[in-house]
Amino acid sequence: MTLLEIEAAISSLTAPELDELEKFIQTTREQKAEKITWPDFAARRNRIFPDGPPPGKPLSEIISEGRGEY
Repeated sequence: MTLLEIEAAISSLTAPELDELEKFIQTTREQKAEKITWPDFAARRNRIFPDGPPPGKPLSEIISEGRGEY
């Protein structure tokens, strides 16, 4: 459904239907606004590598070498 089709459908709604649509949109926004709990990547990194990064080349450099020249 395109935006024009949605706008045309909304313009044909009655007042009670518009109220119902407004409640639906508000409820949907509230559900999407719930806070997302992100994992603590720094704590995970510190558990895996308590003394800092492992010795040797950084992973980014190893990957870059593997890709070669373009």
